[in-house]
Amino acid sequence: MTRRRAITGKTRVSGYYGLGLQQPSLEFLDVTLAKDAKMFVDPRAFLALDTEWGNECVELIRGFFDDVLQAIRAGNPERARLLLSGLREPNETRLGLSKNRVAGRGVGTILADDIYQSLARSEAVEHGLIENLEDTALMVEGIGVDRVSDITTNIVRAKLIEFTMEMAAKYEMDVVDGVNSGPIWMRERGEWRSELVPMLAPGGMPLILVPRMIARWKMDYDPGEYYRKHVLPFLQDLELQKVRSPIVQVVQSGRRKGERYVLKRDADAYYREKVDGGQKKVAVDVTRSYPEIFKRFQRSKERVFRPPVTFEVLHEKIGTPRPRWTELLRNVTALQRGQGSAHDYHRAIEALLTPLFSPNLVDPKREREIQQGTQRIDIRYRNTGQSGFFKWFSEQIARAPWVAIECKNYKEDPKNPEINQLAGRLNQHRGFLGILVCREIQDRERFLTRCRGMLPDGKYLIGLDDRDLELLVDARKRADAEAVTKHLSDLVEDLVD
Repeated sequence: MTRRRAITGKTRVSGYYGLGLQQPSLEFLDVTLAKDAKMFVDPRAFLALDTEWGNECVELIRGFFDDVLQAIRAGNPERARLLLSGLREPNETRLGLSKNRVAGRGVGTILADDIYQSLARSEAVEHGLIENLEDTALMVEGIGVDRVSDITTNIVRAKLIEFTMEMAAKYEMDVVDGVNSGPIWMRERGEWRSELVPMLAPGGMPLILVPRMIARWKMDYDPGEYYRKHVLPFLQDLELQKVRSPIVQVVQSGRRKGERYVLKRDADAYYREKVDGGQKKVAVDVTRSYPEIFKRFQRSKERVFRPPVTFEVLHEKIGTPRPRWTELLRNVTALQRGQGSAHDYHRAIEALLTPLFSPNLVDPKREREIQQGTQRIDIRYRNTGQSGFFKWFSEQIARAPWVAIECKNYKEDPKNPEINQLAGRLNQHRGFLGILVCREIQDRERFLTRCRGMLPDGKYLIGLDDRDLELLVDARKRADAEAVTKHLSDLVEDLVD
């Protein structure tokens, strides 16, 4: 039973439920409960996850939005309005730009109608420029990043509730039975349905947790970026190709004398006046005539995703603390060695490794098994391989979609049974990289010999003791990513020497 506290303007999820952990060690966004955080859910972030859960969310979003577009383009407003009728301001996530903590009656209807009107009147929708939900933020008047986030959250509400319940179970947060789920999109039936479900409800208000890896303060498809870096440069070149243009200027002196040029601000003002509208109207008008602009933009984003927000950005944007590296390390090294502190050691290691290897290792999973009456908790991270060691290992050494972590709070060096236990967790599906975290490896060469015995099976096992963790933490304190990469890659190279 978790200890609950009174909610103030600064009360976060972690504080209310007494988790004893802060944002850097948590998988979910540690929002305040009394007000919204100016963060958003980006539909493209689910693509970047490349997980089963993320892919299911992608299918929900694409299927729903395809149905909406088909209904609008087929001249079927009744169907389109029915599809959009389940949209609400999702206050349960505590994200966005909502002014009201509790959504008033009718807010959902107003939101759905606003979105329908924006899509139905959009020339970008009419002319087939819009294909995906994220496109609307670029070229549909009345739909900005906050609306895209709201729509996305509504569509994947069931998956977010699933994630929330997983977090509630992991961190032993109190769950309230029989809470209204809010409208859930039933893809198979093509309709919305509300259910009574178990839910977190601090202070009586439903709470849906959002994975930190899909929260953004700026969307991948950013309207300003598309306009400034793609539309305006195209318009500048277009004007330069004309024999006469009111916004083309000529360099009057110097080595570039006689050279023609167009300022971005002049192109912006000229085309806004020409279409009698803002940048979205300009973007739609120009993209309709020259669709290759948007195609180039899409190609530039095809497999390039905005990375998850860093702890520094979270600190700046929503006030969550930066990693307290000294404290996180001390929570590991100060523990008494031995089986009696094994559970605390496992938790302390996860609390440290989660920020230490972020954003390359994400989504930590604890696997509980019963062995001789003793609970053992292993940690398994998903390897996103965005930079550094974990990207290098996956691309250059061996397949590693997951990284298995074995925690041993032993007084002596790990021996063959511990090595074999970790090696048994590695395979083609899980990957071939395992990390054994322990208190001390006195005979490093003997440990390496034992680990080398797994190389014929393509399994790479590396050991991190307290000293290794100290070195890695010191590198993170100095923001020296190369030092982290070098230390870990040296451990791998020691295996094959």
